[in-house]
Amino acid sequence: MEEIFIFTLLVILLALAFDILVYLTAGSFLAVESFGIFAIIIYLIPALLNGVIIATGVMENIKFRFLKYILPTLTLFAYFVFGKMVTYSSEWEKFVANNSYSSESFSIQISKDLLSIDQILFILILNFLVVIAVKKVMTYFKRSGNQW
Repeated sequence: MEEIFIFTLLVILLALAFDILVYLTAGSFLAVESFGIFAIIIYLIPALLNGVIIATGVMENIKFRFLKYILPTLTLFAYFVFGKMVTYSSEWEKFVANNSYSSESFSIQISKDLLSIDQILFILILNFLVVIAVKKVMTYFKRSGNQW
């Protein structure tokens, strides 16, 4: 039991470290990133990492199955720290200015506040949906007798 707890803690800490590394990378390249690359880095990569950790079965052997839902929560925490660090920087202002577009027919606006409630909800929902989707797919494969 103690070995499983230590292993679980190690996986969770590694996932958090990876999330922080992803967000630090995103923040470091704000001056040269397009919005598309930025969105992939801060939204998709952490969510997919959580899905991969769960899909590989790392969290499957853990007695406390609810712990798999800690991964999206940690991703949200890392995003929150990232948002606090970046939102008030001059680099973020330049990024918003460089990636916003407006014409008579349409406009693209990037929120100046990464910590607005809609941003937080988006991160939370995206990460939990990835976890739920991976669990559903894994359950399907187990029931059908196919190997994952």
